Amino acid sequence: MDFAPTFTLDVDPSSLAHAPEPTRNFSSFNPSLLVENDSVLVYFRVSNMHFCGSRASWRENMLLQTHLRSFLGHVELDRQSWQPLSPAVVLRSATSLFRKSGDACFHRVDLGGGASGTFSGPEDPRPVWSTGTMPRTPWLLVSAWSEDCTRLRPHLVKLNAGGGGEGGGGGGGEGGDYPRQLPLVVSAWPPESNVEHPESQLLQKNWVPFTHEGSLFAEYSIEPHVVLRIDPESGRCVPVLPRGIAISARGAMGGSKVTFPSFLPLARIAAEYGRLSGGVPPLHLPAHHVYLGYAHTKASRSMPQYLGTSSMAYKHLFYAFEEEPPFAVIAAGPLHTLPEPPRRAERTFPTVQFAAGMILDEATGDLVISYSTMDCGAHLTRVSMESVLRAIGLVW
Repeated sequence: MDFAPTFTLDVDPSSLAHAPEPTRNFSSFNPSLLVENDSVLVYFRVSNMHFCGSRASWRENMLLQTHLRSFLGHVELDRQSWQPLSPAVVLRSATSLFRKSGDACFHRVDLGGGASGTFSGPEDPRPVWSTGTMPRTPWLLVSAWSEDCTRLRPHLVKLNAGGGGEGGGGGGGEGGDYPRQLPLVVSAWPPESNVEHPESQLLQKNWVPFTHEGSLFAEYSIEPHVVLRIDPESGRCVPVLPRGIAISARGAMGGSKVTFPSFLPLARIAAEYGRLSGGVPPLHLPAHHVYLGYAHTKASRSMPQYLGTSSMAYKHLFYAFEEEPPFAVIAAGPLHTLPEPPRRAERTFPTVQFAAGMILDEATGDLVISYSTMDCGAHLTRVSMESVLRAIGLVW
């Protein structure tokens, strides 16, 4: 697979409208994409947690600022030129649905030497079109810190028609109904399974949403493959179980352990490199009866000392799963890295890369992937859909 050189989006924090506070130490990164007629809606994270310049770790970020803060950003692009149709903005109203200040948070991270810090705000948004409502509106699946700073939980943010922007024009106009958010809570989990209950984990992120037959779903785990069905009115999430298994009030049918399916090529990668994490919202390919996904892994098994630092090596892979429940994974491609944007000479190999968006450019037959490197800046690249499908073993 040959990726095209990067195209950098103009989303510099200093130029963003509606920023709730000065953004001198912030970066815009991890963009995700949603197609709307002749334009592309882009949602991204704006945060002072990044590896721009010489920052080496998340602890260093916190020592510099004590409060790691995130906002939601938005820009609309023309699908022909890929140029912004209006200035990029911070989604002020949507961001304000979450806690803003870390000062009142009793749980603080001990940084040593008497210093401590905390987190707030929504992180890495993944967009999906609303289900069951007309006109359709963008929804964002984001993770955000709890009021006491002890838990990172996914939330569903329901934006207004027009992309949820502010200031009018080009996907803008956050007038009218105020955005809403729902914390997502997983229930009806099997009493025994090969995957731990999500509610037992304090840090939950990188769920990726998709729709199927008018319902909202999210990939919770790539390997083993676990998909959740989301009730967009209550925020309740239930797992999609393997065929022939149901959950009653007493647990799994017949009292047996539920084994979420594993896909051997992905299991081997996870065993060697570490956990596979969700990246982009899966793309439905009706002609092949699959959803195409794009995930990443970090070399956490071979290089655990680099976790949370700018030296952590990320790699990506394409995979495909069936378009009907229980959405079994059926194909996967090789690990690879994305093109690096212009960088300092001392960076000789890719480290932190994060892809959060993917759409099909029907005019060219290319996949357009949105991503960031070093959590610093927002970029697009292209790759032929035909080459991707051949790489994962599906004939175009």
